[in-house]
Amino acid sequence: MHIALERPSTRLEQDEQLAEWLGTLIDRSSATRARRSGLNPRDERGLRQACDYLGDRPEHNVGLDELAAAAGIGKFRLIRLFRQRTGLPPHALQVAHRVRAARRLLEAGETIADAAAATGFADQSHLHRHFQRSLGLTPGEYIRRLSA
Repeated sequence: MHIALERPSTRLEQDEQLAEWLGTLIDRSSATRARRSGLNPRDERGLRQACDYLGDRPEHNVGLDELAAAAGIGKFRLIRLFRQRTGLPPHALQVAHRVRAARRLLEAGETIADAAAATGFADQSHLHRHFQRSLGLTPGEYIRRLSA
């Protein structure tokens, strides 16, 4: 956990990892297993609000507490809902929104460094890593293909 929290990542990703680790620790240590309720309309609405919240502000370093408050549901529940409904944790959606926003800025002629800063990536290499993982090419290759 210490190593995971020390590597460069977003606040949301770090909060998720800590919450999941704590949840696992509680589950393993508890004599009784907590019953997990099924999905309800409030969960669906909360998940939609959380997705919209991340999509509306990809450049912000949103924390899990902030996202859960915007969704109106608990942070542990929110992580479970994200995984159940999308197959991804919340930070993965945040990164996808950031990559899409960076792509639009690059298409508009922004430099890679400016696009990284404007979309909430820690630096150009952070954008490079996620851009390549998502699209299969680097931001520089993307710009060259646009120019061709």
